[in-house]
Amino acid sequence: ETLAQNASILWRRFGMLRAGSLAAHVSTQLYAAKALCNLACNEECALTLLAHGKVKDFIVIAILRTNNEEVKAVCAECLFNLLGFEKCRTEMIKESVLWALIKLFRVESERTQRIGALVVYNLSCPDSSETAKTVMDIGVTQTLSAVVKQPSVETKFWAAAALCNLSWDLAYAARLVQEGAVSVLRELLTSTDASSRAGADDRNDEIYLQCVTALYNMAQGSGKTDEKLVEDGAVPLLESLLETTDPTILELACVALYNISTVEECDVQMVEDQVASCLMKVLLRFTPPLDAEGFEPDQT
Repeated sequence: ETLAQNASILWRRFGMLRAGSLAAHVSTQLYAAKALCNLACNEECALTLLAHGKVKDFIVIAILRTNNEEVKAVCAECLFNLLGFEKCRTEMIKESVLWALIKLFRVESERTQRIGALVVYNLSCPDSSETAKTVMDIGVTQTLSAVVKQPSVETKFWAAAALCNLSWDLAYAARLVQEGAVSVLRELLTSTDASSRAGADDRNDEIYLQCVTALYNMAQGSGKTDEKLVEDGAVPLLESLLETTDPTILELACVALYNISTVEECDVQMVEDQVASCLMKVLLRFTPPLDAEGFEPDQT
């Protein structure tokens, strides 16, 4: 705690991060970034940076003065730590810490993007209405579209959970649809399905649940929202989820399809997407055979 609030030590770490891009300097930057990251785990560090107006200095260094991927990843972790304190989170967001993280995790680094997806999830939680609005205002759909292509199941999990959290607010759900959230959910479901077949992380089931919940919430909006869902291909996504053996996912997918079907303008496309055929298959799966009811075919 003493080190974390020592401004002189913090400024010296900043100076080391401003080193050049030579190999020896990169090593110096990396150790300086790790030291700052450790200090940023303490709230006193965040308060000291805010008190001296040095947060934006660090952001400039993290984005412009570091070119090494590993150094950038540690800087992203440092920014993540600075957002972790409720007492100063709002001020940190005003100082552009969230913006800086978004800039950093658009770099194609699995480690950095995992941190970014986790930040978006943390700020999207239902008890954080103010920060959820901030996440929406940064263009969360476009932001997450940059990370869902990562092979990391953990990154996908946080991205899906963030969309799910935000979608519980119907106004946000409508915005997400208009901003192209269906394409992000499609990428999540498609890549998760592939990794499931490869025997990947158990969290794949949770990703399915988060995605179908988001679609379920989005389908409760206005007719215009449902029309956009259909236009963007949400119906085939929901149809693919009807093949699940998970009763919760199956029920949510069925209800979402029902809600969309109540909008007359969606009917033609739903017919073209063969919704009826998919639903009949579900009914057949859950309908017991006739002989199970004691019915004999030759009885009249």
